[in-house]
Amino acid sequence: MTDKASMADLMAMGVSMAIDTCGGAHVPYCEGRIDATEADPSGVCEPETDIKTTLSTFSGAGFNQADTIALMSCGHTMGGVHHSTFPQIVGPETVSANNLDGGHAFDDTVSTYGINNV
Repeated sequence: MTDKASMADLMAMGVSMAIDTCGGAHVPYCEGRIDATEADPSGVCEPETDIKTTLSTFSGAGFNQADTIALMSCGHTMGGVHHSTFPQIVGPETVSANNLDGGHAFDDTVSTYGINNV
């Protein structure tokens, strides 16, 4: 955060630029966000969370079913899973001197991903 821009604004600008750079739809950037001073209640669904609960959780944050599916598919394309968090999914062989958390990507085509693919 600076005296001229909030961290929330800087993050939003980065997301807007990243989507544009990936060839996705133009997402207009509007400034004026205020940084949170405390965390909201945890709302991150676990991998074993059923779809009804997941949709309800996202709905509580203002997202409809299409938004939820788009966000989850985008996150799973650009994201991954870590041995340190889910050792039952990612084995210890992923841990190395350059990958201390044992991160494993879900998708190896992340550099060609665009928001229009959702």
